[in-house]
This record gives sequence, C-alpha cells and structure tokens, in this order.
Amino acid sequence: DNVVEEMEFLKGTYGVDSIYFWDELQFVKKPWFEGLCRELIRRRLNLKWVFVTRATLVREKDISLLTLAREAGCIRIAVGIESGSELILEAMNKKTSVQEMADALRRVRKAGIKATGSMLLGMPGENLKTVQASIDFAHENLLQTSFYNLIPLPGAEVYDHYCKRNNLIPNEKEYMYTVSTHGGDASNIIINLTNMDDETYIRETARANQAVKSYGAADAIRYYGLVDGISCLAK
Repeated sequence: DNVVEEMEFLKGTYGVDSIYFWDELQFVKKPWFEGLCRELIRRRLNLKWVFVTRATLVREKDISLLTLAREAGCIRIAVGIESGSELILEAMNKKTSVQEMADALRRVRKAGIKATGSMLLGMPGENLKTVQASIDFAHENLLQTSFYNLIPLPGAEVYDHYCKRNNLIPNEKEYMYTVSTHGGDASNIIINLTNMDDETYIRETARANQAVKSYGAADAIRYYGLVDGISCLAK
C-alpha cells in the first residue's frame, strides 16, 4: 500500500507518468509482487513501470504473474545478463547459465512485456572469444543492449579475493580516488583484469557496443522458429 500510495502521490503532485524500480528484490517475494500489481489495477493509476530481476527468478510458472504485471502497467523488465559466456559467468560466481538467461527473456516476452538486459566486460579471463560469445548471445536473443566495463569495488569478491590477493591495487586510496573522479562511470576502463592488453580491451568494448545496437532479420527468423516455414515456402 505504501509503495502504491507513493506512486499515486508522484503522479498527482508532479505529473509523473512512469516509474523505474531499482529494488533488486522486487520479484523475490512473489505474493508481495502480485499484491502490488492488483493494487495498481484496483486504483487504476495507469502508470508505466519497469523493474529489474535475476534470470533464475523468472520461471515458467511465473508467466501468469508477469501477464498480471503487464495489465498493471509494467512495460519492461531488465534481466541481469552480464555475459553470454559460461566461462565468464562462472568467474563471476553468478550461479546462472546462459540457457537460464535466454529462457527468462523468452518468458518475459511471452507475457507481452519488453525484455532488456545489460552486458559487462572485464572479468578475469575475458578474451576475444568470450566477448564474441556475449555478442552472439545478444543477437541470438534479439537483445539490443550496451556493454559496460567492470569496476571492482571493496566488498566484491573480484576486488577482495582477486585484485587484492594479486596486488593489482597496491594503493586502495589512490584507486578509489580514480574511481570517484570518473564518477563510477562503467563506460570507462578503470582497471584491466582481462587477458587482453588495454588497447584491445578498449577496442573490443567499442566493437561489442556497435555490434549489439541492432540484430539481423536472420536472427529474428531463428528466434521465432520460422526457419522451417520459410524453407517450405521457398520450395
């Protein structure tokens, strides 16, 4: 009730017509999420809204709940993708497979909601093949996205157990000052932990971003399983 009342206040006071939820746990408690959707529908707020979720939380049985979310005004769901490489996902300890992420995107779209997700480059072990795997994943799943660069921060495993252990950040104060002067902008390369030299890392990030601005008709045909139908028509 409190959340919906705040949304109603924003709409009535400031003319807000859309809300972006940054709550990472919004889709964990499904009964709460369903209650939110039903209350939005009951009050007829007619607000558009977007939320983020983890791929493993979007299961086949949740499609009906996602359909309810669409009715309540949800127009887009951002799924945490990060990489299309199993090798990099394992390095991240993400506990999500490439297939699970593809399945989540399909389920969101099946409910009539736009599915998006961002990608990340820069984990230890990142190389030309893993970058290409992420580009291929985006094309195969009709994902127009952006690639960001890893910024290790204190508390993260890659910072505490990789950077510090390998003495890659000898002066933490100086490193954090560099991060802050860049405003935490993940489109900048703060530190290179990949198997690529700096020049290659920068070039590959630019190439990846250019490659995922769009996808081809052939990708869409394969995604929607129209290949066999088109082959029959051609014959």
